[in-house]
Amino acid sequence: MNDLNTWILRFLLTCFALQSAEMYAQQDSLLTLPEILKRVRSYHPVAKQADIQTMMANAELLKAKGNFDPIAQSVLDQKEFADKSYYSILDGGVKWASPFAASFKSGYEFNRGLFLNPENSTPSAGLLYAGISMPIGQGLVIDERRAARNSAKAGINLALSKRQDMLNKICYEVTLQYWEWFRAFHTRQIFDNAFANASQRYEATVINAQSGDRPAIDTVEARIQLQIIETGLNQAILEYRNASLIFSNYLWNEDNVNIGLRPFERPGRENEAAQFVNVTNQLLNEQSFISGQPYLEQLRQKINQLEIDRKLKQDKLKPVINLQFNPITEAIGNNLLAGWSVNNYKFGLEFKMPLLLRKERGDLKLAELKLMENNLELENSAVILFNNYKAYINEYLALQEQALIFESAVTNYQRMFEAEIRLFQIGESSLFIVNAREQALINARIKYLELLVKSQKAYYTILYYAGLMADL
Repeated sequence: MNDLNTWILRFLLTCFALQSAEMYAQQDSLLTLPEILKRVRSYHPVAKQADIQTMMANAELLKAKGNFDPIAQSVLDQKEFADKSYYSILDGGVKWASPFAASFKSGYEFNRGLFLNPENSTPSAGLLYAGISMPIGQGLVIDERRAARNSAKAGINLALSKRQDMLNKICYEVTLQYWEWFRAFHTRQIFDNAFANASQRYEATVINAQSGDRPAIDTVEARIQLQIIETGLNQAILEYRNASLIFSNYLWNEDNVNIGLRPFERPGRENEAAQFVNVTNQLLNEQSFISGQPYLEQLRQKINQLEIDRKLKQDKLKPVINLQFNPITEAIGNNLLAGWSVNNYKFGLEFKMPLLLRKERGDLKLAELKLMENNLELENSAVILFNNYKAYINEYLALQEQALIFESAVTNYQRMFEAEIRLFQIGESSLFIVNAREQALINARIKYLELLVKSQKAYYTILYYAGLMADL
Protein backbone atom coordinates (compact mmCIF):
# COMPACT_ATOMS: atom_id res chain seq x y z
CA MET A 1 0.00 0.00 0.00
CA ASN A 2 2.85 2.35 0.84
CA ASP A 3 4.47 1.60 -2.51
CA LEU A 4 1.21 2.42 -4.27
CA ASN A 5 0.88 5.73 -2.45
CA THR A 6 4.48 6.55 -3.21
CA TRP A 7 3.95 5.73 -6.89
CA ILE A 8 0.84 7.93 -7.03
CA LEU A 9 2.72 10.81 -5.37
CA ARG A 10 5.59 10.45 -7.84
CA PHE A 11 3.15 10.42 -10.71
CA LEU A 12 1.45 13.62 -9.53
CA LEU A 13 4.79 15.35 -9.03
CA THR A 14 5.85 14.28 -12.51
CA CYS A 15 2.67 15.74 -14.00
CA PHE A 16 3.21 18.95 -12.06
CA ALA A 17 6.80 19.23 -13.28
CA LEU A 18 5.78 18.59 -16.89
CA GLN A 19 2.94 21.09 -16.60
CA SER A 20 5.28 23.70 -15.09
CA ALA A 21 7.79 23.17 -17.86
CA GLU A 22 5.06 23.50 -20.48
CA MET A 23 3.73 26.67 -18.81
CA TYR A 24 7.20 28.21 -18.76
CA ALA A 25 7.72 27.31 -22.41
CA GLN A 26 4.40 28.74 -23.54
CA GLN A 27 4.38 31.84 -21.38
CA ASP A 28 5.31 34.96 -23.32
CA SER A 29 5.41 37.49 -20.47
CA LEU A 30 9.14 38.02 -20.06
CA LEU A 31 10.45 40.71 -17.74
CA THR A 32 13.66 41.97 -19.27
CA LEU A 33 16.16 43.93 -17.24
CA PRO A 34 15.86 47.20 -19.29
CA GLU A 35 12.08 47.14 -18.84
CA ILE A 36 12.43 46.60 -15.09
CA LEU A 37 14.99 49.38 -14.70
CA LYS A 38 12.72 51.76 -16.59
CA ARG A 39 9.86 50.90 -14.26
CA VAL A 40 12.06 51.32 -11.17
CA ARG A 41 13.31 54.74 -12.30
CA SER A 42 9.71 55.87 -12.87
CA TYR A 43 7.79 54.42 -9.94
CA HIS A 44 10.04 53.15 -7.15
CA PRO A 45 9.80 55.21 -3.93
CA VAL A 46 13.57 55.67 -3.81
CA ALA A 47 13.52 57.06 -7.35
CA LYS A 48 10.81 59.51 -6.33
CA GLN A 49 12.83 60.43 -3.25
CA ALA A 50 15.75 61.10 -5.60
CA ASP A 51 13.59 63.54 -7.57
CA ILE A 52 12.61 65.26 -4.32
CA GLN A 53 16.30 66.09 -3.72
CA THR A 54 16.34 68.54 -6.63
CA MET A 55 12.98 70.00 -5.57
CA MET A 56 14.33 70.64 -2.09
CA ALA A 57 17.51 72.19 -3.49
CA ASN A 58 15.47 74.55 -5.67
CA ALA A 59 13.39 75.48 -2.63
CA GLU A 60 16.59 76.23 -0.70
CA LEU A 61 17.83 78.44 -3.54
CA LEU A 62 14.48 80.27 -3.63
CA LYS A 63 14.75 80.79 0.12
CA ALA A 64 18.31 82.13 -0.19
CA LYS A 65 17.30 84.51 -2.97
CA GLY A 66 14.55 85.79 -0.70
CA ASN A 67 17.23 87.52 1.37
CA PHE A 68 17.55 89.99 -1.50
CA ASP A 69 13.82 90.70 -1.87
CA PRO A 70 12.75 94.35 -1.43
CA ILE A 71 11.02 94.92 1.89
CA ALA A 72 8.21 97.47 2.32
CA GLN A 73 7.84 98.67 5.87
CA SER A 74 5.94 101.33 7.79
CA VAL A 75 6.09 102.50 11.40
CA LEU A 76 3.48 104.64 13.13
CA ASP A 77 4.14 105.70 16.71
CA GLN A 78 1.59 107.98 18.44
CA LYS A 79 0.95 109.23 21.96
CA GLU A 80 -2.33 110.89 23.06
CA PHE A 81 -2.91 111.96 26.67
CA ALA A 82 -5.25 114.48 28.39
CA ASP A 83 -6.63 115.63 25.04
CA LYS A 84 -3.13 116.46 23.91
CA SER A 85 -1.29 115.00 20.93
CA TYR A 86 2.16 114.40 22.38
CA TYR A 87 3.64 113.09 19.15
CA SER A 88 2.86 111.24 15.95
CA ILE A 89 5.76 109.66 14.07
CA LEU A 90 5.22 108.09 10.66
CA ASP A 91 8.05 106.51 8.70
CA GLY A 92 7.40 104.30 5.68
CA GLY A 93 9.55 103.12 2.82
CA VAL A 94 11.25 100.32 0.93
CA LYS A 95 14.58 98.58 1.65
CA TRP A 96 16.48 96.52 -0.86
CA ALA A 97 19.63 94.47 -0.36
CA SER A 98 21.45 94.35 -3.67
CA PRO A 99 23.17 91.17 -4.94
CA PHE A 100 26.42 93.00 -4.19
CA ALA A 101 27.63 94.65 -0.98
CA ALA A 102 25.46 97.77 -1.01
CA SER A 103 21.95 98.10 0.43
CA PHE A 104 19.46 100.77 -0.62
CA LYS A 105 16.43 102.33 0.98
CA SER A 106 13.94 105.09 0.26
CA GLY A 107 10.98 106.39 2.18
CA TYR A 108 8.86 109.18 3.57
CA GLU A 109 8.76 110.75 7.06
CA PHE A 110 5.89 112.74 8.48
CA ASN A 111 6.16 113.67 12.16
CA ARG A 112 3.96 115.94 14.32
CA GLY A 113 3.26 116.65 18.01
CA LEU A 114 3.56 119.08 20.92
CA PHE A 115 6.34 117.13 22.54
CA LEU A 116 8.06 115.79 19.45
CA ASN A 117 11.79 115.33 19.77
CA PRO A 118 13.36 118.13 17.71
CA GLU A 119 15.55 115.75 15.74
CA ASN A 120 12.41 114.08 14.43
CA SER A 121 10.84 117.32 13.20
CA THR A 122 9.86 117.39 9.54
CA PRO A 123 8.50 120.12 7.24
CA SER A 124 4.75 120.43 6.89
CA ALA A 125 4.79 118.31 3.73
CA GLY A 126 7.05 115.71 5.31
CA LEU A 127 10.48 114.52 4.14
CA LEU A 128 11.45 112.21 1.30
CA TYR A 129 14.69 110.33 1.66
CA ALA A 130 16.77 107.84 -0.24
CA GLY A 131 20.01 106.27 0.80
CA ILE A 132 22.74 103.71 0.47
CA SER A 133 24.52 101.62 3.07
CA MET A 134 27.91 100.30 2.03
CA PRO A 135 30.26 98.05 4.01
CA ILE A 136 33.92 98.75 3.29
CA GLY A 137 35.35 96.20 5.72
CA GLN A 138 33.54 93.06 6.76
CA GLY A 139 30.83 92.22 4.22
CA LEU A 140 32.41 93.95 1.23
CA VAL A 141 33.49 90.72 -0.51
CA ILE A 142 31.00 88.27 1.02
CA ASP A 143 28.27 88.29 3.63
CA GLU A 144 25.65 85.90 5.02
CA ARG A 145 23.15 86.65 2.25
CA ARG A 146 25.58 86.10 -0.60
CA ALA A 147 27.11 83.06 1.13
CA ALA A 148 23.66 81.47 1.53
CA ARG A 149 22.82 82.18 -2.12
CA ASN A 150 26.12 80.75 -3.43
CA SER A 151 25.84 77.73 -1.16
CA ALA A 152 22.30 77.11 -2.40
CA LYS A 153 23.52 77.28 -6.00
CA ALA A 154 26.14 74.66 -5.19
CA GLY A 155 23.33 72.75 -3.48
CA ILE A 156 21.56 72.44 -6.84
CA ASN A 157 24.54 70.57 -8.26
CA LEU A 158 24.83 68.61 -5.02
CA ALA A 159 21.19 67.54 -5.28
CA LEU A 160 21.59 66.54 -8.92
CA SER A 161 24.60 64.37 -8.09
CA LYS A 162 22.81 62.94 -5.03
CA ARG A 163 19.80 62.12 -7.20
CA GLN A 164 22.08 60.40 -9.70
CA ASP A 165 23.79 58.48 -6.91
CA MET A 166 20.48 57.35 -5.41
CA LEU A 167 19.25 56.16 -8.81
CA ASN A 168 22.59 54.47 -9.42
CA LYS A 169 22.26 52.54 -6.16
CA ILE A 170 18.63 51.52 -6.49
CA CYS A 171 19.15 50.39 -10.10
CA TYR A 172 22.17 48.39 -8.98
CA GLU A 173 20.19 46.76 -6.16
CA VAL A 174 17.34 45.74 -8.43
CA THR A 175 19.80 44.44 -11.03
CA LEU A 176 21.52 42.18 -8.51
CA GLN A 177 18.17 40.89 -7.32
CA TYR A 178 17.00 40.38 -10.90
CA TRP A 179 19.93 38.08 -11.57
CA GLU A 180 19.23 36.19 -8.32
CA TRP A 181 15.63 35.75 -9.46
CA PHE A 182 16.94 34.75 -12.89
CA ARG A 183 19.29 32.14 -11.37
CA ALA A 184 16.60 30.72 -9.08
CA PHE A 185 14.09 30.44 -11.92
CA HIS A 186 16.42 28.61 -14.30
CA THR A 187 17.78 26.39 -11.51
CA ARG A 188 14.21 25.33 -10.85
CA GLN A 189 13.77 24.60 -14.55
CA ILE A 190 16.86 22.40 -14.51
CA PHE A 191 15.45 20.38 -11.60
CA ASP A 192 11.95 20.32 -13.13
CA ASN A 193 13.31 18.69 -16.28
CA ALA A 194 15.59 16.36 -14.33
CA PHE A 195 12.75 15.29 -12.04
CA ALA A 196 10.49 14.56 -15.01
CA ASN A 197 13.19 12.43 -16.64
CA ALA A 198 14.02 10.61 -13.41
CA SER A 199 10.34 9.90 -12.76
CA GLN A 200 9.88 8.39 -16.21
CA ARG A 201 13.02 6.30 -15.75
CA TYR A 202 11.82 5.08 -12.35
CA GLU A 203 8.42 4.07 -13.72
CA ALA A 204 10.06 2.27 -16.64
CA THR A 205 12.44 0.50 -14.25
CA VAL A 206 9.55 -0.66 -12.05
CA ILE A 207 7.68 -2.04 -15.07
CA ASN A 208 10.82 -3.78 -16.41
CA ALA A 209 11.57 -5.25 -12.98
CA GLN A 210 8.03 -6.63 -12.71
CA SER A 211 8.38 -8.26 -16.12
CA GLY A 212 11.77 -9.67 -15.25
CA ASP A 213 13.76 -7.60 -17.74
CA ARG A 214 15.59 -5.76 -14.94
CA PRO A 215 16.76 -6.85 -11.51
CA ALA A 216 14.59 -5.63 -8.66
CA ILE A 217 17.55 -3.81 -7.12
CA ASP A 218 17.45 -1.38 -10.07
CA THR A 219 14.16 0.01 -8.73
CA VAL A 220 15.96 0.96 -5.51
CA GLU A 221 18.71 2.65 -7.52
CA ALA A 222 16.15 4.57 -9.61
CA ARG A 223 14.19 5.57 -6.49
CA ILE A 224 17.34 6.89 -4.78
CA GLN A 225 18.12 9.05 -7.81
CA LEU A 226 14.54 10.30 -7.89
CA GLN A 227 14.69 11.21 -4.20
CA ILE A 228 17.98 13.08 -4.63
CA ILE A 229 16.58 15.10 -7.52
CA GLU A 230 13.32 15.71 -5.67
CA THR A 231 15.27 17.15 -2.74
CA GLY A 232 17.10 19.48 -5.12
CA LEU A 233 13.79 20.46 -6.71
CA ASN A 234 12.24 21.31 -3.35
CA GLN A 235 15.22 23.50 -2.49
CA ALA A 236 15.09 25.14 -5.93
CA ILE A 237 11.36 25.89 -5.48
CA LEU A 238 12.05 27.45 -2.07
CA GLU A 239 14.86 29.62 -3.43
CA TYR A 240 12.74 30.72 -6.38
CA ARG A 241 9.82 31.69 -4.16
CA ASN A 242 12.06 33.68 -1.82
CA ALA A 243 13.91 35.33 -4.70
CA SER A 244 10.56 36.28 -6.24
CA LEU A 245 9.38 37.82 -2.97
CA ILE A 246 12.54 39.88 -2.55
CA PHE A 247 12.47 40.95 -6.19
CA SER A 248 8.83 42.00 -5.78
CA ASN A 249 9.98 44.73 -3.39
CA TYR A 250 11.18 46.75 -6.38
CA LEU A 251 8.05 46.56 -8.55
CA TRP A 252 5.72 49.54 -8.05
CA ASN A 253 3.15 51.36 -10.15
CA GLU A 254 2.40 55.04 -10.70
CA ASP A 255 -0.06 55.07 -7.76
CA ASN A 256 2.71 54.22 -5.25
CA VAL A 257 1.39 50.67 -4.87
CA ASN A 258 3.73 47.70 -4.70
CA ILE A 259 2.32 45.40 -7.37
CA GLY A 260 4.97 42.70 -7.03
CA LEU A 261 5.37 39.87 -9.51
CA ARG A 262 2.39 38.39 -11.26
CA PRO A 263 2.26 34.56 -11.42
CA PHE A 264 2.91 34.40 -15.16
CA GLU A 265 5.86 36.79 -15.21
CA ARG A 266 9.33 35.33 -15.50
CA PRO A 267 12.85 36.47 -16.32
CA GLY A 268 14.52 36.22 -19.69
CA ARG A 269 15.83 33.01 -21.20
CA GLU A 270 19.13 31.52 -20.15
CA ASN A 271 20.96 32.75 -23.25
CA GLU A 272 20.25 36.33 -22.08
CA ALA A 273 22.90 35.86 -19.41
CA ALA A 274 25.36 34.53 -22.01
CA GLN A 275 25.43 37.85 -23.89
CA PHE A 276 28.83 39.21 -22.96
CA VAL A 277 30.05 42.76 -23.48
CA ASN A 278 33.53 43.76 -24.61
CA VAL A 279 34.30 46.04 -21.68
CA THR A 280 37.80 46.79 -22.94
CA ASN A 281 36.19 49.10 -25.51
CA GLN A 282 34.36 51.00 -22.74
CA LEU A 283 37.10 51.48 -20.14
CA LEU A 284 37.26 54.85 -18.43
CA ASN A 285 40.55 56.44 -17.50
CA GLU A 286 40.96 57.67 -13.95
CA GLN A 287 40.17 61.28 -14.77
CA SER A 288 36.97 60.45 -16.66
CA PHE A 289 35.93 58.05 -13.91
CA ILE A 290 36.41 60.61 -11.14
CA SER A 291 34.67 63.40 -13.04
CA GLY A 292 31.59 61.28 -13.81
CA GLN A 293 31.16 59.34 -10.56
CA PRO A 294 28.06 60.76 -8.78
CA TYR A 295 29.21 60.05 -5.22
CA LEU A 296 32.50 61.82 -5.86
CA GLU A 297 30.58 64.71 -7.39
CA GLN A 298 28.58 64.97 -4.18
CA LEU A 299 31.80 65.30 -2.23
CA ARG A 300 33.06 67.98 -4.63
CA GLN A 301 29.89 70.02 -4.23
CA LYS A 302 30.07 69.66 -0.44
CA ILE A 303 33.62 70.96 -0.67
CA ASN A 304 32.36 73.92 -2.71
CA GLN A 305 29.85 74.72 0.02
CA LEU A 306 32.52 74.38 2.71
CA GLU A 307 34.81 76.69 0.73
CA ILE A 308 32.05 79.33 0.66
CA ASP A 309 31.66 78.94 4.41
CA ARG A 310 35.43 79.25 4.88
CA LYS A 311 35.49 82.50 2.91
CA LEU A 312 32.65 83.85 5.03
CA LYS A 313 34.47 82.92 8.24
CA GLN A 314 37.66 84.50 6.93
CA ASP A 315 35.78 87.70 6.14
CA LYS A 316 34.66 87.86 9.77
CA LEU A 317 38.28 88.67 10.74
CA LYS A 318 37.84 92.11 9.17
CA PRO A 319 36.43 95.03 11.15
CA VAL A 320 32.85 96.14 10.62
CA ILE A 321 32.94 99.50 8.80
CA ASN A 322 29.61 100.59 7.37
CA LEU A 323 29.01 103.88 5.57
CA GLN A 324 25.52 105.31 5.23
CA PHE A 325 24.49 108.27 3.11
CA ASN A 326 20.86 109.39 2.81
CA PRO A 327 19.93 112.49 0.76
CA ILE A 328 16.71 114.08 2.04
CA THR A 329 14.32 116.55 0.43
CA GLU A 330 11.01 118.23 1.10
CA ALA A 331 8.18 117.67 -1.33
CA ILE A 332 6.78 120.94 -2.68
CA GLY A 333 3.43 120.47 -4.35
CA ASN A 334 3.57 117.77 -6.95
CA ASN A 335 7.29 118.24 -7.51
CA LEU A 336 9.02 115.75 -5.23
CA LEU A 337 12.53 117.03 -6.01
CA ALA A 338 11.89 120.78 -5.91
CA GLY A 339 13.54 121.12 -2.52
CA TRP A 340 16.47 118.83 -3.23
CA SER A 341 19.91 120.12 -2.29
CA VAL A 342 23.30 118.49 -1.87
CA ASN A 343 23.42 120.08 1.56
CA ASN A 344 20.42 118.14 2.78
CA TYR A 345 21.47 114.66 3.86
CA LYS A 346 22.02 112.25 6.69
CA PHE A 347 25.42 110.59 7.05
CA GLY A 348 26.57 107.77 9.30
CA LEU A 349 29.68 105.72 9.99
CA GLU A 350 29.77 102.52 12.05
CA PHE A 351 32.93 100.80 13.24
CA LYS A 352 33.12 97.63 15.28
CA MET A 353 35.83 95.03 15.84
CA PRO A 354 36.53 92.47 18.58
CA LEU A 355 39.99 92.99 20.05
CA LEU A 356 41.04 89.34 20.36
CA LEU A 357 38.97 87.74 17.55
CA ARG A 358 39.01 84.39 19.35
CA LYS A 359 35.54 83.37 18.21
CA GLU A 360 36.25 84.42 14.63
CA ARG A 361 39.62 82.66 14.54
CA GLY A 362 38.03 79.52 16.03
CA ASP A 363 35.25 79.52 13.45
CA LEU A 364 37.77 79.92 10.64
CA LYS A 365 39.92 77.08 11.97
CA LEU A 366 36.91 74.78 12.19
CA ALA A 367 35.89 75.68 8.62
CA GLU A 368 39.42 74.94 7.37
CA LEU A 369 39.50 71.59 9.19
CA LYS A 370 36.13 70.55 7.77
CA LEU A 371 37.37 71.49 4.32
CA MET A 372 40.53 69.46 4.84
CA GLU A 373 38.51 66.51 6.12
CA ASN A 374 36.26 66.46 3.06
CA ASN A 375 39.19 66.84 0.67
CA LEU A 376 40.83 63.81 2.26
CA GLU A 377 37.57 61.87 1.98
CA LEU A 378 37.32 62.81 -1.70
CA GLU A 379 40.87 61.66 -2.42
CA ASN A 380 40.43 58.42 -0.49
CA SER A 381 37.03 57.61 -2.01
CA ALA A 382 38.30 58.31 -5.52
CA VAL A 383 41.12 55.79 -5.10
CA ILE A 384 38.87 53.13 -3.53
CA LEU A 385 36.09 53.46 -6.10
CA PHE A 386 38.46 53.46 -9.08
CA ASN A 387 40.36 50.42 -7.82
CA ASN A 388 37.08 48.57 -7.19
CA TYR A 389 36.05 49.53 -10.71
CA LYS A 390 39.23 48.00 -12.15
CA ALA A 391 38.94 44.94 -9.89
CA TYR A 392 35.45 44.14 -11.16
CA ILE A 393 36.63 44.57 -14.73
CA ASN A 394 39.23 41.89 -14.03
CA GLU A 395 36.61 39.69 -12.38
CA TYR A 396 34.19 40.12 -15.27
CA LEU A 397 36.81 39.18 -17.86
CA ALA A 398 37.82 36.11 -15.82
CA LEU A 399 34.21 34.97 -15.32
CA GLN A 400 33.47 35.53 -18.98
CA GLU A 401 36.37 33.27 -19.93
CA GLN A 402 35.34 30.63 -17.36
CA ALA A 403 31.75 30.64 -18.61
CA LEU A 404 32.85 30.17 -22.21
CA ILE A 405 35.06 27.25 -21.18
CA PHE A 406 32.36 25.66 -19.04
CA GLU A 407 29.78 26.00 -21.79
CA SER A 408 31.78 23.43 -23.74
CA ALA A 409 32.01 21.25 -20.62
CA VAL A 410 28.21 21.24 -20.26
CA THR A 411 27.88 20.15 -23.88
CA ASN A 412 30.30 17.28 -23.23
CA TYR A 413 28.45 16.25 -20.05
CA GLN A 414 25.25 16.16 -22.11
CA ARG A 415 26.87 13.94 -24.72
CA MET A 416 28.21 11.58 -22.05
CA PHE A 417 24.79 11.30 -20.42
CA GLU A 418 23.01 10.63 -23.72
CA ALA A 419 25.63 8.04 -24.68
CA GLU A 420 25.25 6.32 -21.31
CA ILE A 421 21.46 6.19 -21.78
CA ARG A 422 21.95 4.44 -25.11
CA LEU A 423 24.36 1.93 -23.57
CA PHE A 424 21.93 1.31 -20.74
CA GLN A 425 19.11 0.69 -23.18
CA ILE A 426 21.11 -2.02 -24.98
CA GLY A 427 22.26 -3.57 -21.70
CA GLU A 428 25.91 -2.47 -21.77
CA SER A 429 25.69 -0.06 -18.82
CA SER A 430 24.19 0.06 -15.37
CA LEU A 431 21.60 2.35 -13.85
CA PHE A 432 24.20 3.46 -11.31
CA ILE A 433 26.42 4.89 -14.05
CA VAL A 434 23.44 6.52 -15.77
CA ASN A 435 22.47 8.22 -12.51
CA ALA A 436 26.03 9.37 -11.94
CA ARG A 437 26.19 10.84 -15.44
CA GLU A 438 22.85 12.58 -14.90
CA GLN A 439 23.90 14.03 -11.56
CA ALA A 440 27.13 15.30 -13.10
CA LEU A 441 25.14 16.93 -15.91
CA ILE A 442 22.77 18.62 -13.43
CA ASN A 443 25.69 19.95 -11.40
CA ALA A 444 27.43 21.18 -14.55
CA ARG A 445 24.33 23.00 -15.79
CA ILE A 446 23.86 24.66 -12.39
CA LYS A 447 27.54 25.60 -12.24
CA TYR A 448 27.36 27.08 -15.75
CA LEU A 449 24.25 29.06 -14.80
CA GLU A 450 26.00 30.39 -11.68
CA LEU A 451 29.00 31.49 -13.75
CA LEU A 452 26.72 33.33 -16.16
CA VAL A 453 24.90 35.10 -13.32
CA LYS A 454 28.17 35.99 -11.56
CA SER A 455 29.54 37.43 -14.78
CA GLN A 456 26.42 39.56 -15.27
CA LYS A 457 26.61 40.78 -11.68
CA ALA A 458 30.26 41.67 -12.17
CA TYR A 459 29.43 43.61 -15.35
CA TYR A 460 26.70 45.65 -13.69
CA THR A 461 28.94 46.23 -10.69
CA ILE A 462 31.41 47.84 -13.10
CA LEU A 463 28.64 50.17 -14.26
CA TYR A 464 27.63 50.82 -10.65
CA TYR A 465 31.09 51.96 -9.61
CA ALA A 466 31.29 54.12 -12.72
CA GLY A 467 27.93 55.69 -11.77
CA LEU A 468 26.26 54.61 -15.02
CA MET A 469 23.41 52.41 -13.75
CA ALA A 470 20.92 55.26 -13.73
CA ASP A 471 21.49 55.84 -17.46
CA LEU A 472 20.68 52.30 -18.63
